[in-house]
Amino acid sequence: MRQRIDKRWNSGEGFSLLEVLVALSILALSLGSLTQIFATGYDGTVNAGRYTKAIAVAERVLASAGTERPLEEGGISGDDTEPYAWTLTITQVPNDAENPTHRMYDIAVSVSWRDIGRDRTVSLRTLRLGGLE
Repeated sequence: MRQRIDKRWNSGEGFSLLEVLVALSILALSLGSLTQIFATGYDGTVNAGRYTKAIAVAERVLASAGTERPLEEGGISGDDTEPYAWTLTITQVPNDAENPTHRMYDIAVSVSWRDIGRDRTVSLRTLRLGGLE
């Protein structure tokens, strides 16, 4: 048996055309799958980065409510951080106390952007105390 195997390799015979075609087909399918896996991973990484930036914008706008922007009911929007557009909405929460010492405000921020033909949105919400005016 060993002599038979050695004889084939030493005789100068190579692979047949069919064997080469099958091997190349398997290689092509494998490389196609690997390319798809890497592309999906890259898209996921880019998406995560965009969501992280959008959350940072939302946190910055949320932190400005009551400091840079007064706690007044209403809404304001801006797009100072391209490609992200934000909307800040402040509403006063009803208080049933007879003599309230503070007012409570519901503050919501929504950040939106367009990503590869799709609209994306991140929203954050919090409650904040404000003084009586």
